[in-house]
Amino acid sequence: MSFRVHRNIVEPESGWFRDNLPPPNLDGSPVKVRLGCTAEAAAHCLRFMYTGRIDICDIDPSCPWSIIHLPRCVLGYCAAVFLRVSRMAAHLLRIVEKTSVELGTLVTTRYLHQNLDDYEWVEFSWHYQNALDILYAQGSQTLMMPMRLAMVSVLDTTLFWLVRHPAFINLLQTTWQHFPNTLLLDQAEYRRLLKENNPTTKSPVPTEAALEKLFAKEEIESTIKNECAIPGTADLSAGRAVLASRGRAQSWYRRRGSSL
Repeated sequence: MSFRVHRNIVEPESGWFRDNLPPPNLDGSPVKVRLGCTAEAAAHCLRFMYTGRIDICDIDPSCPWSIIHLPRCVLGYCAAVFLRVSRMAAHLLRIVEKTSVELGTLVTTRYLHQNLDDYEWVEFSWHYQNALDILYAQGSQTLMMPMRLAMVSVLDTTLFWLVRHPAFINLLQTTWQHFPNTLLLDQAEYRRLLKENNPTTKSPVPTEAALEKLFAKEEIESTIKNECAIPGTADLSAGRAVLASRGRAQSWYRRRGSSL
C-alpha cells in the first residue's frame, strides 16, 4: 500500500520524514521512502498530520466504560514515537488524561454507591488490559513512559472504587497478575510528578515541547542504546511505501483534508 503526501506538511510534523525524505527530484516527480510500520499505523499518523484528528481515539460519551479508545491511543502513540510526531503524541496523551478526569467525575457523581454491571466491567477491564499489554511490550520503556503515566492516571482516579467490584481481586490474580508491580511503580511516579507538575498544564504528562525533545533522533538512539532490549510487537516490521510530492498543497482542502 502506498500514500501520496506533501513534503511541506509531513516534514514539519515528523522528525522521521525530516531525516529520511530524499531531496526533491529535479523533474518534480515524487520521491519514494518505505516506512517500517503497518499501513494502518501510517495511515492514522498521516491523517493526523493533515487534519489534527484521530477519530477512532475519541471518547464515546454514550458508553463511558467502554474504553476501546485507550488501546487505540496506545497504538497511535507507538506509531507517533516511531515517526517522531510530537504533536500527535501530545494529542493522544491529552485524550487519555481526559478519560481519567471523566471517569473520576463519573465515579463521584453517578457510581459512588453502585458497582459496574457485568457488561461494563468486562468492557473496562478488557480494554484497559489490552492497552497495557501493548504498552509494556514496546522496546523502549523510556519513550513509553509518558503514555504509561497517562494510562496509570486512569487507574489512579478509579482504583479505590474498582477494588469494591467482586471481580477485581480475581482479575489481579489471573489475567492482570503480571501488571501490579509495574502499575504500582508507575502510580508512585505519577503521584510524585503530580506534586511537581507543570504550573501551566497542571499535569505530570510531558508537554509537546518536551516530547519533541524526547523524540529527537539523537535522544532516541541514545535511549535505545542504553536500555536493555525488551521484545516489541511485530507491528513495526512491514515496510510501506510513501510517495512525497515535491509540490505544495494548493488549497485549504488539500492541506487539511486526508487523501489516504
